[in-house]
Amino acid sequence: MAYEGNCRLGDLFKSRREKGSPGLPVLSVTMNDGLVDREDLERKQDTTLAPEEHLLVKPGDIAYNMMRMWQGAFGLADQGGLVSPAYVVLAPKEKVDSLYASQLFGSQRMIYLFWAYSHGLTSDRLRLYFADFARIPVSVPSVMEQKKIAEILATWDRAIAVNVALIENYKSQRNVLLHRLMTGEQRLKSFDAPWRNMRLGDLFQSLDAGVSVNSSDQTIGEFCPSILKTSCITGGRFRASERKAVVDQQEISRLREPLRDDSLLISRMNTPNLVGACAYVEHAPPNTFLPDRLWQATAKKFVDTRWLSYLLLTPAVKAKLLGIASGTSGSMKNLSKNALRAICVGVPSYEEQMAVAKVLTLCDRELDAAISNMQGVVHEKEFLMQQFFTGKRNVCQSESIQAVSP
Repeated sequence: MAYEGNCRLGDLFKSRREKGSPGLPVLSVTMNDGLVDREDLERKQDTTLAPEEHLLVKPGDIAYNMMRMWQGAFGLADQGGLVSPAYVVLAPKEKVDSLYASQLFGSQRMIYLFWAYSHGLTSDRLRLYFADFARIPVSVPSVMEQKKIAEILATWDRAIAVNVALIENYKSQRNVLLHRLMTGEQRLKSFDAPWRNMRLGDLFQSLDAGVSVNSSDQTIGEFCPSILKTSCITGGRFRASERKAVVDQQEISRLREPLRDDSLLISRMNTPNLVGACAYVEHAPPNTFLPDRLWQATAKKFVDTRWLSYLLLTPAVKAKLLGIASGTSGSMKNLSKNALRAICVGVPSYEEQMAVAKVLTLCDRELDAAISNMQGVVHEKEFLMQQFFTGKRNVCQSESIQAVSP
């Protein structure tokens, strides 16, 4: 049975097609920040259109990108401004609260409906015209209840924003400490011995890649061999879930270079931003192997592997890695073993390496805890949205609900 709802979006909004006027800021719809002043974008987007060729947007309107609405590209206007004529400007009617609608539009159910009502031969050509937007069925409560729901969800948004700011602060402090400790600009107490200048090749006991084999999307069983995906290295961290099962016996026989505990993964072939990316592997999943695009490095006895992973994450070494990467393609770069081994670095004593790695590991754990807390708040808000927007929870049941603070 098709979902009908108690109204259509066309009952709640009309399309505002008023021409713009000089003096108003030009606004753009972004995927993550909604409707923002174009001047505030990192990538400046100049327009050759005259003000009257833009569409007028008023406070309380919602503007969306026709080609990206199925991905959630919309924004609630908190000021008057001008937007591209390629956008659709939604002017709210009396039956809807704009803030409530902006929360509703971000729900998984609505994103799915925006996709379902969009038209195009391929995903990059999907467009949601207002006529189709107006046909989408929804169930909405009274305007009074909409306002109360929007107020509750806004409280969770503020809690998420606080958590995001806290995470960025952790990252900033951690990166400063990483730079200072790994370059010797700051030394830990009781360590003052001079560092040795060495090449990375002098720190590796071994440096080997695996082979690429055909893999499967099936669930990885307890004894099923698996091969890592290059995405197992993300943000300097090892993600054990980023691997695929290998089930064909002939492909299994080709596997080599098993993943080991206390090792270092290095991306030897990747995009310019990711070539040379690395991650420390404390505990390796059993029966897991490397593809040809990843190296596994084992450190010599006088080198702490975790410290070595932090060394490769420093801006100075990352710049050197990018500098030695070769390749004619603008999208993919390669590292050679000889070039990697030749990079010169400063190396403290083994005891100082372990002490530095311990400090930075504690910083990473604090960052992980902050990220986990934020994810918990996001998931709780998503659950609350699902309850509100399906009518399973009313405002009276939720008046005492408070967002989790960091």
